[in-house]
Amino acid sequence: MARRRVLEEGNLPPFRGRPWEEIREWYAALGWPELQPLVDVVDSILACGGAERLVATTSMHDLWVARLVDGAAASSVDLIKVCSAISMRPVRRGEVLVVHTSHSGQEEEISRPVIEAVPLFWRFVVEKWGLEPWRWDLMPTAQRHVLWMASQCAPLCEIATPRVVAGPAEGSGSAERLSAPVAQHATRQLMRQGLVRLVVELHGDTRQLDDEEIVRAFAGPAGWTDPAAVPFIHIELSAAGANWYGRRRRTT
Repeated sequence: MARRRVLEEGNLPPFRGRPWEEIREWYAALGWPELQPLVDVVDSILACGGAERLVATTSMHDLWVARLVDGAAASSVDLIKVCSAISMRPVRRGEVLVVHTSHSGQEEEISRPVIEAVPLFWRFVVEKWGLEPWRWDLMPTAQRHVLWMASQCAPLCEIATPRVVAGPAEGSGSAERLSAPVAQHATRQLMRQGLVRLVVELHGDTRQLDDEEIVRAFAGPAGWTDPAAVPFIHIELSAAGANWYGRRRRTT
């Protein structure tokens, strides 16, 4: 169901988040069965890197979640709310309600049985904000390889022979390498998720490439304005990616 109302962010107080562990402990300490779906959502966020990209606060019976941008909530309007059966909103017994409020004032809400609380929440996060849950054990091998290279700030492309990507796959011999198309796809996915940055040094300047420019990084000298000037390209973890990578890959 979609509802529209007027929302003006400038008239609202800033979104002030609480530590995820504190929220989890608070809900668990209350011990109300109706709040278990909210505990499950918080546990899923803590388990898959969401705490590095999402911030939350609570009402007594609801969980309010915003995106993090540069360490702060991106908006006090663009929110996803997880509402329990004892919320002030009407929620059917045995179900959980997830609501997204956009900057336009439009609300989209879906109600599902409590057992579907976690997948329903992540469905909203993926569809509205484009953020996937990160799980090292479920990541494709190519993405793990690129993340490992990013953790080493390794050169990504061998410009002279752009069909291969420098660096051994994690846990493999040095002769094993990713093909350029596979590495390009994996790198693009990780960039979109905010885990890695692609950096190029050319003509004495260093800058970060965007998602569209990644094609040039794998095109060799022909992809640049001055083919005679060979750029140095390397990949590095973002702040959120480094935080997650250092902790999650050792515990999953």
